[in-house]
Amino acid sequence: MDIATLQGSLIPTPDSNGEFSSPVDGALWMAAEFGIPQTPLKGKAPFLQNWPEKASTDPVQIRLWSVEYPGCNFGSVAVQGHHFVFEADKPADGIKTVRERFKDQGHDFSAKLIIESSPGKGHRYYLSAPGVDNLGQNAVKHGDFSVRVDGEQCVSPGSLHPTTGKQYRVALNNGPLAPPTSEEILFWRSEQVEKKSVAPTVADEPIPFGKRNSTITSILGAARQQNGLEYDALLALARQHNRRCSPPLSDSELQTISRSIAKYPVKEFGGIVFESSPAAVAVDWRSQFRTVGELEKGNVRMLIDRFLPEGVTFIGGLPGECKTLFALSLAKALTTTDPFLGKFFVQEQLPVIYLIPESSSRAFRGRCETFGIPNDENLFLCRTVSEGATLPLDHAALFAAVRELKPVVFLDTFVRFSEADDENDAAQNKKIVNDIVALRQAGAVAVIGLHHAKKSIRDKGMSLNEVLRGTGDIAASADAVYGLLRDHLLYNNGAGPNEIEVSCVKPRDFEPPQPFRIAATRKPTDKDGIILGSSVSVIDEYHDFIVVGCETSQQVAGDKLNRLVAADPAMTLVELEKATGMTSWSIRQALKKAGWEKPRGGKGGGVWSKQATPQFASVPDSESGNGIPDTAGAVPSRVRRPGRTPLVLDSQNQEMTPETVN
Repeated sequence: MDIATLQGSLIPTPDSNGEFSSPVDGALWMAAEFGIPQTPLKGKAPFLQNWPEKASTDPVQIRLWSVEYPGCNFGSVAVQGHHFVFEADKPADGIKTVRERFKDQGHDFSAKLIIESSPGKGHRYYLSAPGVDNLGQNAVKHGDFSVRVDGEQCVSPGSLHPTTGKQYRVALNNGPLAPPTSEEILFWRSEQVEKKSVAPTVADEPIPFGKRNSTITSILGAARQQNGLEYDALLALARQHNRRCSPPLSDSELQTISRSIAKYPVKEFGGIVFESSPAAVAVDWRSQFRTVGELEKGNVRMLIDRFLPEGVTFIGGLPGECKTLFALSLAKALTTTDPFLGKFFVQEQLPVIYLIPESSSRAFRGRCETFGIPNDENLFLCRTVSEGATLPLDHAALFAAVRELKPVVFLDTFVRFSEADDENDAAQNKKIVNDIVALRQAGAVAVIGLHHAKKSIRDKGMSLNEVLRGTGDIAASADAVYGLLRDHLLYNNGAGPNEIEVSCVKPRDFEPPQPFRIAATRKPTDKDGIILGSSVSVIDEYHDFIVVGCETSQQVAGDKLNRLVAADPAMTLVELEKATGMTSWSIRQALKKAGWEKPRGGKGGGVWSKQATPQFASVPDSESGNGIPDTAGAVPSRVRRPGRTPLVLDSQNQEMTPETVN
């Protein structure tokens, strides 16, 4: 499948004037529409060594280059056997243009794609054809055109001219590329002359307009090959010869020519080798590395104390178990600076971009308003299925937003942004991991992906292997991974409270919170503590989850097991597991607290028997004095009403009461 098919209507296209919103958009268009490899440029000079081999049509790689070299131009690389470029320049005064000379013979150029750098100057693209070879400006009569067939490049549309600052634009786009006519090939050959060597010494003759670039390039090329000159010496020589140019070239253009020539390997002359390979060409490699002392000081940057680090975080859970609501609670904390879940303090206010292609606009708006997400374009932006197809993570609009806002990006759910057919295949999932890295490089402070857990999480409990489904490369890319698991015994298919256990199963370089429990619904009670009716939404009432202890769940489990073994003391662990959904270890612990014991062998026949004094009791209140075990850290469990009155939950997990604020 080609790139155009993959990208579809999302390929950037030129506007009515043939221009693009950025250089990378023009490069993506050339790669997708015509299969022309791209390479990043500084002005007109390639950044990469061996750029003809490294040039790529992969949109991900092109975007990564735009992030690695911010504001860079792009070049379209000629590939022998596929396509080539005919570049026309302005001739000296009094000389007809190359097109006019061709028209005088009764013909015109037939290229269907023309990229214009300025009026009268441009690049015509053709499919390869026999008899067409590289032809430099210094090898034609008037020095006003070149034919670039192999190992050459021309600046792509959307990029900026290093001297004029104007954009290279699409002047003509008349369908797929086509080979040149036989008349064009014969004409180019007829204009060819024998190359003249230019001695690297200052001459008296002026260099006319139209031959300035080619002459300076030839001088520097000869000097590099004969004397092995490096960039600084080449630039000095270019400035010396520039005095002969009428008018002189700009210094930035001289720097571009010098830098380009300095990247060419020096060949052997008379047995003397100045440089042995392209790798030996002078490169500022030191700027790409750091010593220990040059690395940034400090601990891992925590966006939310003791919970959310910068970087990549995954939240895994089974379908329908509050992953989106949990993510919205995080988004609320980041955009408002209210403590996350009333427990974890937010270090700074950060904007959020929330991508949720599985939800409609109306449904997601209702959830956002329930949580109190700010209606502020500088703090919270989202995209749902109502706004169109899933936005690829390498889309230009997303990159532009990330560069400007420096946000936290939520992917809900992660799998919707993957093109992999098999989420267990590491190679297929490589692209989405690279896309996330590219977003981070573009300026995203954090990327938070919501992902599905394995079904076996209910039996095996929360671990890194169970919390995230698919290839281990997904978990390996993360700085933090959190698991969510509903207490389904307590929930009882909706008849009981909806409580979720939260556990950090991968903390990279930070101290994680201990596992804790949050509630999305609760059972209302009257003033005497008697439970009334069905569960009510905590989120509707308090605009967030509440943090709770697990004593209610333990009480429910103990009561149910007590009834089962009292009715049939011969019930096996397997039968109790099926009846409750609990693990055998949890069953033994709960029954032990309730006063039941069962011999593992020998006398008794495996029948449960009860001790004289039951040991089961509800879990005592924590020492914090507020009735909630402070399972997540030192900050007491609390939530906020819209009026921001601090609240705490009583020991029975049933009543929210105001807390005295000193």
